[in-house]
Amino acid sequence: MKYKTVSMTVVAAYLVCLVEAVCGQTLKEVKIVYPSAIGGISLFTAQAQGFFGNNGLRPVLLQVRSQVGIQAQVAGEVDYTLFGGGAGMTAAMRGFPIKIVMFLLRFANYALVSSPHIRSLQDMKQRQDMKQKQVGVSYLGGNIYRATRVMLTAGGVDPDKDVQIVPIGVEDVRLQALIAGRVEAVTLPVPLDAVAEGKGFNRLTDVTDKFEPPANGLTVSNSKLREQPNEVKTVIKVLLKGASYYVSHRKESIELLINRLKMPRQIAEKTFDRSLQFISRDGFAKTIEIEKQIEAIREDAKIQKQVSVGEVVDFSLLRAIQKELQTILKQ
Repeated sequence: MKYKTVSMTVVAAYLVCLVEAVCGQTLKEVKIVYPSAIGGISLFTAQAQGFFGNNGLRPVLLQVRSQVGIQAQVAGEVDYTLFGGGAGMTAAMRGFPIKIVMFLLRFANYALVSSPHIRSLQDMKQRQDMKQKQVGVSYLGGNIYRATRVMLTAGGVDPDKDVQIVPIGVEDVRLQALIAGRVEAVTLPVPLDAVAEGKGFNRLTDVTDKFEPPANGLTVSNSKLREQPNEVKTVIKVLLKGASYYVSHRKESIELLINRLKMPRQIAEKTFDRSLQFISRDGFAKTIEIEKQIEAIREDAKIQKQVSVGEVVDFSLLRAIQKELQTILKQ
């Protein structure tokens, strides 16, 4: 009986090996650098659902700072990053040999959150003491700063006269500054806006339909794009499938947010519902928004030369995939 049990174990292992392409030996390793929080959710979903393995790939996911990830990619130490919306675009504009081949987020997911006694932007505008009208951003430039100005303006608040925008630092520092009462409002991404709400702070407005620069683009080195287009195409397909699964499976996606990003259930539910606004289903971004982003980066980074969309973004493989999908649907 003991021998039989061992034999069954061996058979089971053999079958698993067949399913997983000989225990992963034929799966091609791809190293992907991702951001924290919601920006990588399509990637996490694709990994959790086995979409990479089903397409012959074994993902190695790495979380590092954007500048480090881009430099590692240029050096050939990693295959892909999800920093295309900001750092990746800036690097490409500075001449780094990389391209953005798809976007995981239609736009950056920012919200303006205030202290409990401020329930509207007009409440802040009407306060007399300018120190009680401080709004925290990361630094005086970049998407968070621009998003803050746009949200204030859309709410009837002059960002130059009615409030004082102050640089504080990264998102966790901004949240702590709000909690400590050092500022009256801060701009936060999903899911930190929901975290702040859970602590009694007010979510005044967000960027939807106001400020929509594409975010979390998939960056690829020019050499990989030229020499391994089929692999790049496969990764794009896998991420698109991850996005499709995420938005269409609420229960499973909420569990992923809870288990992968360690969110309390209430925060995860709120995060999922809000993320449906900005998760990209097709990988594209509006050309006009890409152009705006390029011009904003030129101003912030003091890049003198004109930069075209084609120097930064290459949607050729994404278009080919979408064309294939349309052909399949028509059959």
